Amino acid sequence: MGGAGKARVNDKAWVRIKRITSLVIRAKSVIHNIERRFLLRERVEYVRKFSEKFVRGKPRGSVVLIVVDCLRYRNLSFTGYSRRTTPFLDGFDIKLRAYSASPHTYSSVPSIITGLYPHNHGAVIKGVVKNLDNPRNLGLLRSEVVTLPELLRVLGLDTLFITAIYNAALPLRSSAVEYVALEKIEASKVLSEALKRVLRSARRGKSFFAYIHLGDLHQPINPPKQFINFFGEVKPLPGINMWNYREPDEQRGEGFEEYRYNRVLLYDNTLRYVDEALRNFVEKLREEVDEPLLLIVTSDHGEEFWEHADVEAEHFYDPRGFYGVGHGHNLFNEVIEVPLLVQELNCKSMLRSSAVASGALVSLVDIVPTVLDWLGLDFDPNIFDGYSLLKGVPRDRWALSEAVAYGYEKKAFIRGKYKLLYSERDGVSWVFDLERDPFERSPIEDDELVKQMVRELKKILARDMLRFKTRFGISGTGSREIH
Repeated sequence: MGGAGKARVNDKAWVRIKRITSLVIRAKSVIHNIERRFLLRERVEYVRKFSEKFVRGKPRGSVVLIVVDCLRYRNLSFTGYSRRTTPFLDGFDIKLRAYSASPHTYSSVPSIITGLYPHNHGAVIKGVVKNLDNPRNLGLLRSEVVTLPELLRVLGLDTLFITAIYNAALPLRSSAVEYVALEKIEASKVLSEALKRVLRSARRGKSFFAYIHLGDLHQPINPPKQFINFFGEVKPLPGINMWNYREPDEQRGEGFEEYRYNRVLLYDNTLRYVDEALRNFVEKLREEVDEPLLLIVTSDHGEEFWEHADVEAEHFYDPRGFYGVGHGHNLFNEVIEVPLLVQELNCKSMLRSSAVASGALVSLVDIVPTVLDWLGLDFDPNIFDGYSLLKGVPRDRWALSEAVAYGYEKKAFIRGKYKLLYSERDGVSWVFDLERDPFERSPIEDDELVKQMVRELKKILARDMLRFKTRFGISGTGSREIH
């Protein structure tokens, strides 16, 4: 009897503990939501002040910006590639080669939607030895920096940010951007969800901005069955949809060559699927949207298929010991050359008649000022690192790619036909003549030119460090996580 009574007392005490614990959890949740709402209001107010100071006017039209993760410029068929991977994208009016501002998603996407290089927007991997795999190394966007979705929302557009790669949304956790993350969902489903949301705006007579990030070309690659063998049968080799043969000692012999051939084939077959999914999406947009629409397709970075594996293993440090595959670790052109494709719907083309076709150097930091210009907004061009493609790009402009995800920091500095690949801690200062050596096989032997480009790069970085705090002239809200 006594034991049973004691058990009942303990049961009652346990119930009380559970109730108190539940109340504490609910209280913490309420406090978190209140704090989040406060931070959001504070952030939106800052964006409004930013807009009043730097961007004026009322947007005219809608914009869809599609980023296809890991999309190599060289593998699009209009570049002369051996397979007809992109028959739909080949038909875009404007087809440019551009440089990504970073070789990985976490730092590249913020450049795409802020118009700033990573050293200016702040969403970079911290530490001397970079390692994206450690979440404590992820820097936040600087509080002074405003993203395109935030700005356009304050100016009255409906906005959508939807992604199949979570790292595209992760840098936005200190912004007021509301995002939809559909991790590794195939392109047709992501585009279907995006279409449903933008058409909801269009049918209400609201203009919109949509950022859509597709992840099909990112490992693991799993295209629909009807496309998996589109250009040829892919052998079901171990790890064919991921990355095998990542270490130097493995990258030789018949087994490696067979794997490399089939891995590229799988990539191309998947790209053909993405092209078809984009065709279906754009056809539905044409049918349903009547107002002027700017459609941009690009990538956050390319992908390496062992082009520089030996060079990387000999000259560069990677904490994982991986060389020659994927992205994030280096700045050779297969990783930072990306397409920038533009199509204007329901309006007379402004871009086709602009100086965009002059052959000038183009960077993904040019997207934000181009979008604002196309929407008819008046803005201060000095708040961006890029240029509006409607107004034209200076022939003497330079481009930068930086902020690696793994290993020591590297910078690619491109001016004219020359490209400097610089990694101080790896002991690398190489200049390539991209006209004579487009695949970057042989650094040129010109010590004076190398020193000149290194000095120019350091001068730019020092200048930006000094002027950043006065660039916007508005005190930020502090880089705090909101989401």
